[in-house]
Amino acid sequence: MVHRHPEVCAACGTRLLVKGRAYTAWDTIDWVSLAPGEAGLKLGVTRTVLHEAECGCGHHTRIGHDQAPPDTLWENVSLGEWRLLGPRLASVVVLLTVRYRLSRTKVKDLLAELFGLNVSTGLIDHTLREAGRAVAPLEAELVAAIERAALVHADETSWREAGQALWLWVFVTAETVLYQIGYRTQEIIANVLSATFPGALMTDGYRVYRSYPNRLRCWAHLMRKLVGLSESTHRRVAAIGQQLHAAFSGLQEAIYRARASAVPPGTLASEYATAIETFRHTLERHRDDPHEKLRAVVREFLLDWEVILRPLSDPSLPLTNNEAERALRHYVIARRISHGTRSEVGSRAYALLASVIETCRRRGAVALDCLGSIIAAARKGLPLPALPPIPAFS
Repeated sequence: MVHRHPEVCAACGTRLLVKGRAYTAWDTIDWVSLAPGEAGLKLGVTRTVLHEAECGCGHHTRIGHDQAPPDTLWENVSLGEWRLLGPRLASVVVLLTVRYRLSRTKVKDLLAELFGLNVSTGLIDHTLREAGRAVAPLEAELVAAIERAALVHADETSWREAGQALWLWVFVTAETVLYQIGYRTQEIIANVLSATFPGALMTDGYRVYRSYPNRLRCWAHLMRKLVGLSESTHRRVAAIGQQLHAAFSGLQEAIYRARASAVPPGTLASEYATAIETFRHTLERHRDDPHEKLRAVVREFLLDWEVILRPLSDPSLPLTNNEAERALRHYVIARRISHGTRSEVGSRAYALLASVIETCRRRGAVALDCLGSIIAAARKGLPLPALPPIPAFS
C-alpha cells in the first residue's frame, strides 16, 4: 500500500506537518518483478491512498494523482496513473494485441484464464489508445533516425479504417521501423522523408516516390512482371516476355557474380554495355505496342531506366525491397484477422505502437520493458525515456 500526503497548503503555502486523513484510493494490478530463481509472470496489487490535511489557516488541501495534461490530438484518451492495469501489464496487453494479433476478446479471455483477472474489452481498448498516446512523442525520434539512414526501404499495403479505404505505410532502416496509416499520397512520404533526404530510397514503382532522385527499384517486382508476360496466353507477347526476362535475368546474375568476386564499382556497367543496349533497344521497339500489359511494363522500365540499372554501377546496392515487405507481412495478417482499425485515434495508436515494438526488436531490446517504462513516465507527465540505443554492431 502506498500513502500520499499533501506537503504544503494549497491556499497559503505553509508546510503541512499533520498527516490528515484518507479521502480516496485505487488499486493497480501490475507485473511484479520476480525473485532470483523464479520464472514466469506474476501479478501483484498495489493500493494507492490519497490523503487530505487541514492547515492552520483553515484550508483543506488534497493530494491528487499524477496525470498528463489533455491533448487535443487524443480526444477522449486520458493518460494518468489512476489505472487498474499498471504500466507493465498494460505493455503485455499491447504486445498481445499488436504483435501477437489477439483480439480484445481473446486478450480478455487470456487474462481471465491465466490470472483470474476479469477485465472488460473496453478497458483493453482504452489501454491500447492510452499506450499509443504515451509513445506518440517518440515518433519524432523515429522520423529523425530514418532521415539519418543511408538506406531506407519503403512500401505500402491496403488498410481499412471503419470501412474507409486507407493504406498502411512502412519505412524501414537497419535499426528503425516506422508505420503510418493514411491515404496513398505524397504527403505521407513528406511527413517522414524531407525533400533533401540524402540516403538511398528502395521502393516499388509507385509514382509518389519518384520525387527522390537517389532512388532504387525493387528488381523482384520487375522480374515478376516479366515472368507474367512470358507466361501470357498471347503467343507473341509471351515470346517478347521470355526475351526480356532472359535479358534481365542475365543482368541480375551478373550482379550476383560481381558481389561474389568483389568487382570494383563501375566495372559491370562497362562489361555489359552491349547487353544493356540490346535490352533497351528491345524495350524501345515495344514502347507503343498494341498489347496493353506489354506496353505498360515496357514503359515502366523506360521511365525508370537509370534508377533500375543503378546496381550495375554499384553491385553492393540491394536488388529487392524484401526488408519493407517483411515488415508489412505481419500486419497484413493482422489486417485479415481484425479487418483494420475503427477510428482515426485507433489507427494512430496502432501505427505508433507497432513502430516502437518493431524498432525495439531490430535494436535487440525487450519491447515489454521499453513500453512499460514509457507508459509509466507518460502517466506521470514526466519526460519519456529515449528509444533503445542502436547496438554497436549495427
